[in-house]
Amino acid sequence: MTLKKDPKNNLEYFDAVVDGYKNFDKNDNHYLTSGIKFVDQCCICGKGIKSYDKAFVTRGYMSPLSLVNKKDHARLEKEFQGSDMGCYYLGSECGKQVKKQLIDAGLDWKEYLSI
Repeated sequence: MTLKKDPKNNLEYFDAVVDGYKNFDKNDNHYLTSGIKFVDQCCICGKGIKSYDKAFVTRGYMSPLSLVNKKDHARLEKEFQGSDMGCYYLGSECGKQVKKQLIDAGLDWKEYLSI
């Protein structure tokens, strides 16, 4: 995996691949029926997050898995009204997969993910 560039907007992003969506409905149902057991939910696999210190946060460019470098966050918010500018929580399992992909690509994962 490498950085991709949107030539129209001159913005680089990293497309991560996580196979978590297949169980989203099952995990989402468990999350929704568990009451206050979780503080949030992984946007990829739908599993509940029990503590924020075990979660990762990312900023997406059209998708939670199209990770934008932290240096571009302000620009993303100001210039790209139609893009997805939200913060996304990744649970520990999905977050670790994304972190490994960033490291394998030779990138500093701390520039793309927050803990």
